[in-house]
Amino acid sequence: MYLLGVDVGTSKIKAALTDFGGKQLDMESMPVKTLHPFEGASEIDMDALWGSFCRIVKILVERNPQVAGKVEGIGVTGQGDGLWAIDGQGKPVGNAILWNDTRSKFLQLDNREEIDDICVRHNANVVYAGSWHILLRWMKEHKRKEYDSIAALLHCKDWINYKLTGAIGTDHSDASTALLDTYEKTYATEILDAMGLEGKGELFPKPVPSTTVIGRTTKAAGMETGLEEGIAVVAGSIDVAAVALGLGVAETGNACTIIGTTLCNEIVLEKGNLDFRNNMVVCHIPEERYMSVMPTLNGTSAIDWIKDMLFPGDGFDVLEKRLSDVPVGSGGVVFHPYLYGERAPFRNPFATGSFLGLTVTSTKDDLGRAAYEGLAMSLCECYRSFPDIYDSIRVSGGGANSRLLCQIIADSMGKPVIRPNEEELGIKGIIRTLQLGLGLEEASNRGYLEGRDEGASVFIPDEGNHREYEAILERFLDLRNQMASTWKRDWKGQHRNER
Repeated sequence: MYLLGVDVGTSKIKAALTDFGGKQLDMESMPVKTLHPFEGASEIDMDALWGSFCRIVKILVERNPQVAGKVEGIGVTGQGDGLWAIDGQGKPVGNAILWNDTRSKFLQLDNREEIDDICVRHNANVVYAGSWHILLRWMKEHKRKEYDSIAALLHCKDWINYKLTGAIGTDHSDASTALLDTYEKTYATEILDAMGLEGKGELFPKPVPSTTVIGRTTKAAGMETGLEEGIAVVAGSIDVAAVALGLGVAETGNACTIIGTTLCNEIVLEKGNLDFRNNMVVCHIPEERYMSVMPTLNGTSAIDWIKDMLFPGDGFDVLEKRLSDVPVGSGGVVFHPYLYGERAPFRNPFATGSFLGLTVTSTKDDLGRAAYEGLAMSLCECYRSFPDIYDSIRVSGGGANSRLLCQIIADSMGKPVIRPNEEELGIKGIIRTLQLGLGLEEASNRGYLEGRDEGASVFIPDEGNHREYEAILERFLDLRNQMASTWKRDWKGQHRNER
């Protein structure tokens, strides 16, 4: 018997077949096309995404004929936030608007502080540019016909689940990113009322635990994917929870960072230590576990930008070798990586990136290393908002393949950085979720954490470098706060450290 795990990211969709114990048999991936029809917009064609899902699953099924009729369960994890709307016929209401979309920054909401206060009072996350409710408000003002046609609001993985089963639903982890009272597991519709979205609470599907079987594959879905009718599908989870679970980050004090399009910094905390005003709080896949999450808008894309502009002919191996020779501090050059605005560790969609400290002696290698150090400084600022109860940081994502970046993070944080010797941890986490949902806990426990750190790379902080980076962080923050006065100030969500 076999399991199918799927990870739907912003730039790629991946699917893997495993046995009941979670051992991967085969995997396939396919790019996801992101659309940018106007400034600040970031969208995905929902029908095209479903088509990609069907193609990738068909490839796996055809390549592994032994699984025919023997796939027992499907689990999907995917990017969070954004607006994935369907109408009364189950058709997409336009393209999905993604988590990194910033079109809503021009909305005039004079009661943002009041809205944030209501969110905090209801143990719900505060509003930011890519969240469910703010995008719904944007649609009300700018696309009223489409707004009026919405019958249900989903998340990315919910859309795939709906196409597989016909069931409209979501899970606690995705729902907790916006509007959900995290403790009561019910929607705080008072937030919608304060945002001028009265009566729209009915659009939000009832959330259930990530491990809940929400339906079974339909005949129509089977014809499109090559799968059998009647396969169990669990609710699944937001990708940051699945990756954390795949990393083994499930107990209080466990911490990790996903180094990808964002720097998603996470720590598992008890209820009493959660901060809804300053951090995002996500219901973890294990019930009654919570993660405090600081997901920046700027991650490895900042390094890609620098590389393409200053080092277009170098591969990353060559680039990082030359940047390793640049001393700590990048010759005094400081880089603020806010190329897409920012949502953590502060919220301001008008934030911009900057290079400061340039002199006639500055080199492009200084700028290159400053980009790496700028990301590490942003990560350090995020971790400052967490209780210091973690003894190491586990990392994953494409950026974790950079030994230079991992070492800079270890030196900056003064904590060991552990990079597991395995990839596709989101797939591993969603397979674990599926195992629990199907009652295969005994089978999954045998191999889930066994050998987790076997072959892992451990980056030990250099004490001297750490002392230097502590001073660099203070300079980074001081210069950032001075630069903030040049950003547009009509955004009502102020710097969190200014409150």
